[in-house]
Amino acid sequence: MVMTESAISKWKVLIKSLNLNEETHLRLAIKGGGCSGFIKKLDYCQTKDIGDRDMIEEFSDVKVVVDMKSMMFLSDAVIDYKDGLMGAGFIVEIPSAKNSCGCGESFSM
Repeated sequence: MVMTESAISKWKVLIKSLNLNEETHLRLAIKGGGCSGFIKKLDYCQTKDIGDRDMIEEFSDVKVVVDMKSMMFLSDAVIDYKDGLMGAGFIVEIPSAKNSCGCGESFSM
């Protein structure tokens, strides 16, 4: 898994602007659903909420928490942040995904 400099920078700005502390991390999970079978879910996670079955990847002081089941799908994932005319937000690209839906929200393996 990789997190781009753009995503790292935006995460740090976001945490600061929301007055959150260094105990707040990015949680990435893969859940069943969407029109292609699986959806990517990004959320906040506090240190106290990290479980025994979670893995932590660290990128320039940004911790990304992923449960072990989701990690099976995310070995080659790239977490990025795009800011463009059509919208802005965090994007998780998974090159090993076989298909994705038209909107890019769901994928299949």
